[in-house]
Amino acid sequence: MNLKTNLKARIAAFHFLLFTLLIILVPLLKGFAIPASGPVILYVDADATAGSNDGTTWANAYVDLQSALAAVHADCDIWVAKGTYKPTIYTSIISRSESFNIPDSVRVYGGFAGNEIASYNLDLRDFNVNTTILSGDIGVVGSTSDNSYNVIKTSNVTDKNIVDGFTIRDGNANYESVSIFNDNGAGWYNEASGSGKMSNPRVRNCIFLENFADHGGAGMSNYGTSLGEAGAILENCVFEGNLTSGLGGGLYFSGLTDNVPCKMYNVAFLGNRSDSYSAFGGGCFITNNSGNNMPEMLNCTFQSNLARFGGGLFLRVLGGTLNPTITNSVFWGNRAFAYDPDDVRSGIQSDGGASFSLAYSLLQDSTITSNGNISGTTDPKLFNVLSNPFSTPSLKADFRLLPCSPLINAGTNTGITANDVYNKPRNINGTVDIGAYEYRGNTSSTIIYVNKDALNWGDGTSWLTAYNKINEALNPNYALGF
Repeated sequence: MNLKTNLKARIAAFHFLLFTLLIILVPLLKGFAIPASGPVILYVDADATAGSNDGTTWANAYVDLQSALAAVHADCDIWVAKGTYKPTIYTSIISRSESFNIPDSVRVYGGFAGNEIASYNLDLRDFNVNTTILSGDIGVVGSTSDNSYNVIKTSNVTDKNIVDGFTIRDGNANYESVSIFNDNGAGWYNEASGSGKMSNPRVRNCIFLENFADHGGAGMSNYGTSLGEAGAILENCVFEGNLTSGLGGGLYFSGLTDNVPCKMYNVAFLGNRSDSYSAFGGGCFITNNSGNNMPEMLNCTFQSNLARFGGGLFLRVLGGTLNPTITNSVFWGNRAFAYDPDDVRSGIQSDGGASFSLAYSLLQDSTITSNGNISGTTDPKLFNVLSNPFSTPSLKADFRLLPCSPLINAGTNTGITANDVYNKPRNINGTVDIGAYEYRGNTSSTIIYVNKDALNWGDGTSWLTAYNKINEALNPNYALGF
């Protein structure tokens, strides 16, 4: 009898404990759903004003990116619909120190219409139609004096950190005395801070546009502090119309080591400027601190950039060795104003023992023709090269290839990516083109197509890929070779 009583008592106690736990846990779990498969997705849409704005669906999307970044955790995706987003747009106090601070192992994607399902193929995004802008123009619209110092910030992140599909613009890192990031990396400041710490995000399908930084890397700065090591992997990106008074008008790598990546695939540097007596690397500046570093540059275009030294690219060694491999790339119309206009250092310049390996490329005024390189006196027939490089920063350089360009089918297929800078297929005719842009037309065509509703990446060779301005078809450069 006592055994039966004890058993009943124990069962009753267990049921009471279970009931108590349910009372405590159910409110905590309310609204929390575990996805069937794949990472959690948070949705952001500036036009989703009628929903609950909890980020769970497009209809209930957050209306600002900052809310999503505040709620996100590692291994989450954030999908951002077309529109313009500012780091302080929904706060009452405007602070120039506000940025989009992206945590490690978070993937942020732009370029959505705002109706895509969770299984949507990200490769189908149309960045021209669904342009997604991250802007530092947080104060008086059109005035740069009150813009954010840095539009994006990352710190000590791994390559699981991905930003993909944005136009990053209007950062103004012009403050010299508060912190290094206040005059560095106006578009994106990526910092590795602390001995042994590294920061190397992946950047895809992004445009860095019209940013300014006093010290360096107006578009993006990868900066190591307190013995930290910062790098980045960039794919299908454009740095255009950015300006610095120091190092790297478009892109800056400070103090690389062989522990962090420095990789660029299908990256274009157009109309950027480093503008001062000590200005280096109008398009890009890379410096190495230690180790044997071999940055990769594959299918890149450096066009119409300006600096006192190294108009396109400047390489510097402070320790160790630095020897980038530059393949399928073109340097044209850049200017180093410390030298004569036809000096090869307008394209690439190095010091401290830095060197570079060039293959299947065209470097203006270079005499290197081995390893598949094209003579530096050969006109690459680019769509529009600035006639006056001192007009930079500029948005008028156009790096598309004309049908008669010697860069067409002149590269090597070794290691190439599937798509070009516009996220369109590479290797159209069996052999890849030189430069960030892949020509998709028929080089023997005598018809030029124009459609005002066409997208910006057209080459005029069909209705599907038509130019969208008649002036493009009438450009006198187009006739060269016909």
